[in-house]
Amino acid sequence: MAATDAAPSQSRGSIATLPWDAALLVLLFAGLAARVLSYELRLDEQLYIPPAALLAEQALYADFFYNHPPLSAIYFRLIHLLTGAEDLVRSARFGVVLAWAATLALVWGASFSLSRSRLVALFCVLALEVNVYLLTVVGMTATNNFLQIGPIYAGLALFAHGAMSPSRRALWTFLSGVSLSLAIGVKLSAVYYVPPLAMATLFVPWDLPFRQRLLSMTLPMALGGLVGAVPLAAFLVADPDRFLGHIVGYHLGPHVAYWDVTRHAQDVVAFGLGEKLRLAFDVWFQGTNLLILAAVFAFLGLGMAADRRVPWDLWSALGLAILFAAGLSFLPTPSFPQYFVPPLAGLVLMPALLWRAVDDARRVAAIPILIALAGLMVVVGSPRLLESSATLALGGPTTADRVEAAADQLRAALPGEPSGPVATLAPVYVLEAELPVYPEFATGQFAYRVAPMAPPETMSHYVTTGPGQVGQLFDANPPAALLTGFSDALEAPMIAWARANGYAPVPAVSFQDRYGTAVLWLPEPQ
Repeated sequence: MAATDAAPSQSRGSIATLPWDAALLVLLFAGLAARVLSYELRLDEQLYIPPAALLAEQALYADFFYNHPPLSAIYFRLIHLLTGAEDLVRSARFGVVLAWAATLALVWGASFSLSRSRLVALFCVLALEVNVYLLTVVGMTATNNFLQIGPIYAGLALFAHGAMSPSRRALWTFLSGVSLSLAIGVKLSAVYYVPPLAMATLFVPWDLPFRQRLLSMTLPMALGGLVGAVPLAAFLVADPDRFLGHIVGYHLGPHVAYWDVTRHAQDVVAFGLGEKLRLAFDVWFQGTNLLILAAVFAFLGLGMAADRRVPWDLWSALGLAILFAAGLSFLPTPSFPQYFVPPLAGLVLMPALLWRAVDDARRVAAIPILIALAGLMVVVGSPRLLESSATLALGGPTTADRVEAAADQLRAALPGEPSGPVATLAPVYVLEAELPVYPEFATGQFAYRVAPMAPPETMSHYVTTGPGQVGQLFDANPPAALLTGFSDALEAPMIAWARANGYAPVPAVSFQDRYGTAVLWLPEPQ
């Protein structure tokens, strides 16, 4: 059946019988926001949060290291400016909450538009909102891992609407191309969806003449992709070697070499195909994501039994795109859990699309199944949200509060205006205290730690130094202080230099995070 068939209708009376859905989603979102705001600071945030402050006077890539596309850094910078917050962590975590709100609203609107069922829309939103996998570091921290889901989902949903909307087909498909390009500007792995969807424009909708598909699907998507790629193109044209060296060269070269040496340090690191399959299984086939798959296959079976209403050309194209993205998720080496996020954005779209295939008689049987699966999602995911809500309700500090308290300790310990930058691999604390940092460590340890494994031509693209060159850097520009305690091995050259040059720990600074206890080193009085 062609992709242009109209969606099945649902009476307004039946919609009005579900007023509880909005209350449930708002209640769960309050818990989700509490979890984001109280989730402890993670190592990757030492890379993603600092640009919100650094971009006030410095240029991305040219003045400090950043090994991802630019839109995540620009996003956190804009949120920092728009909120007017002095706290970097507070504004960054608020940016994550805002991204969640926008993504959930988008999923509800697109799911209802496709299915004409508030129950199905509720299910699709819950599939993200109480997703056990996304309630971990992947979706709770200020990184680009969750930020990519909204634009990817938008690109897929707009593609579906374009295929089913003769009057606005070119517009929706154009916007689909824009969204997918913006997703790539957030995280490079979003490119997984581009080849299969570009190919799909040549076949969907199948009942259109090929020439019309080219004019209304292929060409608009290509133009939209070019428009959405303008921010990336601007950085690429300005300095192609530096831009590609940060994003592509880093991940293909020194990043792999570093983890090859330290692969046993973390269980989540996967090198071989077997390890990657285990990691993918843990992400895709457990908890909430297994329940989403159950709904997808249930609706698919019911739709095939009904043999009507479903736009088979469209769902087949989107299903193949998801499988293609899942396959490409195995390419990066080493692999981490967050590398398997992109297929989830497409998976959440499928229940609403496949619901169109289920006839009225079979929907009566399907609704209890849908309610049961949604209920299981809430049961599995809500304890994490309730725990965070209770912690804040009882007066527990947010992550921003804890970081600000640490920054207060740093400011109080430094006598007057610092005479130089503070040397640290945890720059968020120092920048939160509005103290200067070395450009070489401005975004944490990620370039510093790979320096011993990277060829000189690769390192020439980065503003950084290596453990073996710390002494030269500090001799030329002595630090006003050193903040250590978060990575013993990487900080060892810094501590050795501090001891050899008359610096001593300050007992007044002793805050902790999951990586260790802070130690502030100051020059001893002469």
